Amino acid sequence: MTIEVLFTIVIVLLMLELVIVSMGAFGFIAFGFFLYALMTMHQTGIETFYGMGFTTIAAIGLSIFTIFAIGGFYAFKSFKKKISVGIESMKGQPAKVTQWHKTRGRIEYEGEDWRATSHDAFAIGDTCIITGYKHMTLTVKKDN
Repeated sequence: MTIEVLFTIVIVLLMLELVIVSMGAFGFIAFGFFLYALMTMHQTGIETFYGMGFTTIAAIGLSIFTIFAIGGFYAFKSFKKKISVGIESMKGQPAKVTQWHKTRGRIEYEGEDWRATSHDAFAIGDTCIITGYKHMTLTVKKDN
């Protein structure tokens, strides 16, 4: 393969990395192609590529790899965070029963009124734990 084709593959893979969620796979493959292109340049004796020297190209590649590696680090770090917004964040949280009849009723969670269902029996004012949701109706259980 020519150097131009290798560097074109690198650029295409980096663009795909920005658009497609590949968890860094395209970025690392691009870095491998980049290293292969640099080795090919060095072995064939090519000192410049469209006016850029070997060390300049190596520095640009290392900078791009560093930027993608830092971005990937923070992306993976964010996966470990607990969900803090939306209906998923309500699971495991306490709520107060405002109305209840047999297996259905209404609860209050952070000042909002929600429909709820449970196999447990509740009295008004009881505290319950939110365990799930389906079609905007929360599933709750007794707070032990």
